[in-house]
Amino acid sequence: MDYPQWLKTLRTPIFMQEEWPDIPMAIKYPKHRILAEFRAYFTNHVAWMIALAMTEGVTHIGLFGCEYKHKFERGQQRGSAEFWLGMFEGRGGHVILPPGCSLLNDPAELYGYESHDKQGKLIASYRPPIVRPPEAAAGPIPLIVVDEHSAEGRPPLMRLPDNEAPAWDRAGHAIHA
Repeated sequence: MDYPQWLKTLRTPIFMQEEWPDIPMAIKYPKHRILAEFRAYFTNHVAWMIALAMTEGVTHIGLFGCEYKHKFERGQQRGSAEFWLGMFEGRGGHVILPPGCSLLNDPAELYGYESHDKQGKLIASYRPPIVRPPEAAAGPIPLIVVDEHSAEGRPPLMRLPDNEAPAWDRAGHAIHA
């Protein structure tokens, strides 16, 4: 079954940016209500859902499979996820993370108490990684140019009902990197 067809057959509510007549269980995400109540710091779907959970009376949140370990995720998405988990706990909610999860636990050592060795130097988990340039013998790294302003240059997220064009194409707005 393809994704749009699967969405049409869901029997549980699914929050989306808009309601879709072809997806009976679609609920428009209350973006304006959330932004009226909270700081606008949303860099991932987890953050949006935690903020929504706080307005809906949810008392426990479990995150499984949301590590945000990749460089991009860590830089742009991890902070927002951890911020919203902290907000949730600060309002009395309980966060459940699986053993070994790095969210709210990376680095695991307490700064100022376990973060420095006996000589006062930062331990490895607090030091930025050393990035070494590629070996000169390997040759230049090929540059791949993607035209983000063309439909061919952007990977499709999914096919919309009735092959409708994505919202960014319908709106005529430029794509920003």
